[in-house]
Amino acid sequence: MGKMTEEQKQQIAQVLIVGCPLETAADLVSEPIETVHRAIDSDPEFADLVLRNAAGAELKHVQNIKSASNNEKNWRASVWWLERRAPEKYARRDSECVTEAQFNRFVDEVVELIAEEIRESEVLEKIIARMDKLINPDEAH
Repeated sequence: MGKMTEEQKQQIAQVLIVGCPLETAADLVSEPIETVHRAIDSDPEFADLVLRNAAGAELKHVQNIKSASNNEKNWRASVWWLERRAPEKYARRDSECVTEAQFNRFVDEVVELIAEEIRESEVLEKIIARMDKLINPDEAH
């Protein structure tokens, strides 16, 4: 464990191309997900392969939905896969649901508003630190 072999990298690529998440690929090669992330970060060629294969799997299902639009028989399987694989893009949500991206934009705007209104840097730093603890309670501060 630690440094991944080229064979492990190829196995990960093959798992991703069929649509499995990176965690499943890491399990297949008996490596912790952190090791796989380090390999991606340190090997641009592997990082590119991972991105291309994951995108290719998503594209396959989008194409399936598009081609199946004339035949209702099989399109639901791809919709199910997409909703779970890329929920930020495809998951159903009611009108009151807030996505992570929307929430992050809101928090950024609130922090900016507070920063504009509070001129005392010590007070501002305390408020921002407390907000950060609220948003990220599990992280050590």
